[in-house]
Amino acid sequence: MEKTTHYELNQWAGEDRIMRVDFNADNEKLDAALYQLSQAQTAQGAALETERRSREDQDTAIRQEFAAGDTAARQAAAAEDTAIRQEMSQQAAAIRSELAAGDAAVEAANSLIRLARIVTEQDAAQVDVNISGYDLSKYTELILVPYVRSDASVIYVRVNTLSDNIYQDFRGDHSTVLTFFYDYDYGYVMPVRLTATNRLTCPSATFPTYVPSSFVPPDGDITLNLYGDGGQPLSAGSEIILYGVRK
Repeated sequence: MEKTTHYELNQWAGEDRIMRVDFNADNEKLDAALYQLSQAQTAQGAALETERRSREDQDTAIRQEFAAGDTAARQAAAAEDTAIRQEMSQQAAAIRSELAAGDAAVEAANSLIRLARIVTEQDAAQVDVNISGYDLSKYTELILVPYVRSDASVIYVRVNTLSDNIYQDFRGDHSTVLTFFYDYDYGYVMPVRLTATNRLTCPSATFPTYVPSSFVPPDGDITLNLYGDGGQPLSAGSEIILYGVRK
């Protein structure tokens, strides 16, 4: 009786005697082979599952590492930003203290008196400085010193929001503004005088002009209006200081 090549199962020819034991032997061989195949598949599946879980664990670890690194970087950046802001705030406070000390020294040594200080708390299309509350007869002139923050390239000054061609220079030419200064003129000095004939003059070096007495209220209700060109607002934190020069 012939046998198969790989598992040696019985192959009967026409003259071979068919025996039950031969069938049982073949069945045992098939059962053993199928069992081994099943075990191998189970082991392979377990190995694949172990590898999948290992890769998931690696991916989770990598994600956690990146998240921890990103959190640390954000915290470091926030701490650095806080430190920078604190340093800038301290420097600004020191500068303000220095300016205040300088103001006090100037007042003590000279006839220059600080009358008012205006600091904008938010962006403003126009900042007004009312000078009607001061006895102008006590001062030779008032000096406006603006420390303006703005995206505007030019800051204009008008009186009582008057925008007509009422402002005149000393050659007789007319303008729609009392004076102007550029954004880089930080701490620009702008003198303002009210003459005995009630004429408001601004003898600045940049743009010396005056307002005829006919446009100055007789009760001295005068407000200076500062605004930026192109509709650009004056930013929060802009500071305007008004001084008076005693007679």
